[in-house]
Amino acid sequence: MGVPHLFQSDIKKFLILLPSIQEQYKIINVLNEEVGKLDNSIQFEKNKIKLLKEYHQSLIYSVVTGKVRIMEDMV
Repeated sequence: MGVPHLFQSDIKKFLILLPSIQEQYKIINVLNEEVGKLDNSIQFEKNKIKLLKEYHQSLIYSVVTGKVRIMEDMV
């Protein structure tokens, strides 16, 4: 649909080069390592967000119960 003059019979004639199985496994390993790093970074940031939310709630509780006073110059 995207290219009116290109037909399925033409696509079947395309030569597609693939890396060897060993090279494909190397690529998979590199990608898995990088995805693992990204997953770790995402989890680290989620943990930071969770801790900040807990701190936020604790701070609100402390102000509401009078354990922490807010002065005018703090605002």
